[in-house]
Amino acid sequence: MKKVLFLSANPQGTDPLKLIRECNNIKDKIKSATYAKEFDFDQRHEASITGLQRYLLEDKPQIVHFSGHGTEHGALLFQDAKDQPEEVRIKAISNLFKILNERKSIPKEKKIQCVVLNACYSQKMAKAIAKYVDCVVGMSNEVRDDAANAFAESFYYSLASGESANTAFELGKNQVEMLSIPGQDIPKLECKEGVDPDSIMLATEESVEVERKVPKEQETEEFKPYTTIVSSAPIKPEAFQPVGQWTMQIFDPANSMIYVSLAAGGAMEGSQTTVYGNLPFAGNWFFDPAQQLLEMRGLMMGNPFYFAVHIQSKQGNSYHGIGTDGFRYILTKMQS
Repeated sequence: MKKVLFLSANPQGTDPLKLIRECNNIKDKIKSATYAKEFDFDQRHEASITGLQRYLLEDKPQIVHFSGHGTEHGALLFQDAKDQPEEVRIKAISNLFKILNERKSIPKEKKIQCVVLNACYSQKMAKAIAKYVDCVVGMSNEVRDDAANAFAESFYYSLASGESANTAFELGKNQVEMLSIPGQDIPKLECKEGVDPDSIMLATEESVEVERKVPKEQETEEFKPYTTIVSSAPIKPEAFQPVGQWTMQIFDPANSMIYVSLAAGGAMEGSQTTVYGNLPFAGNWFFDPAQQLLEMRGLMMGNPFYFAVHIQSKQGNSYHGIGTDGFRYILTKMQS
């Protein structure tokens, strides 16, 4: 379990920011991601300097997020008991992370592994903290509130979808670009010396649990839980060949249908038809023949997405399986 600690401060005399909305959106994105169960989320608003040590010691986070204001010389602004701004110096903050992460009593997996400073001019602070934390995100200039929010939502959704810190960072910037918001190049990723951001994975495959999402009272013959599905024709490892054009019927409450083309090189594109309309997507697919697991990752309507289907049986010309969302899938190859 990874703990995310969201800290925010918006003292009097500074521009008002939509920090509660940002916090709630990040939490919702994590909860909707593939590896949501591996993340715990806590929040502390109106954060003060005097409370900072206590927050970190009590909550014991592996990911620390600060949203608020920064000064042009790289300091962060917290707020005191009278809601007035209080400035904390770069050296003091970096020493705090040094003390916490270099304790002999703390195991490696419990250390603070990632820090996100969603505040203007915070790159200098990020560089200082990155001496003691594997990866730190800071802002190289003044950043718009909408750009900061869009970046953060995509970054955390990507982390909780199993992406590396580097990929999550790049997808966060891309989300700002996709929304045509100025400032896509303002976020900067700083890493501890010798640490490759592509190797930082804050979610693991072992954390995935396939569970039923249809309430018990809504079950019908089509919504049988996956544990009751018995196949009379279990497939052989070589039976399912992903390359081609497919329809994927999903037995969810919306009766969704996916149309997807899986290219030989691993690229994919398609659309999902739901009651909300036609949702195009594109990205890459991966297939593990040993587990008969088909994975699809990419962007849907500009938002990162991931889902996987465990192929279980073949019935006629169709393959039946269970998705990581808990729903039944029927995959049928379209005639060329």
